[in-house]
Amino acid sequence: MDFEEYMKAQIHWLEVEKWLEGERRGSDPGQEFLLELIRKSGEEFRRNYIAAHSADQSHGDELSE
Repeated sequence: MDFEEYMKAQIHWLEVEKWLEGERRGSDPGQEFLLELIRKSGEEFRRNYIAAHSADQSHGDELSE
């Protein structure tokens, strides 16, 4: 797993979540929504992504802390 692949997946996740929230609200939730989403759920996204892609890795977890 490489960092570029991870970032693309995270950006996609953020775009989907922002779109869903915008549909719920009936308006664009804006950048503040994205920042709050990252604060609240970014770590969980990273853990889930690494767990889902761990079979692809042969040299350990390159994104872990």
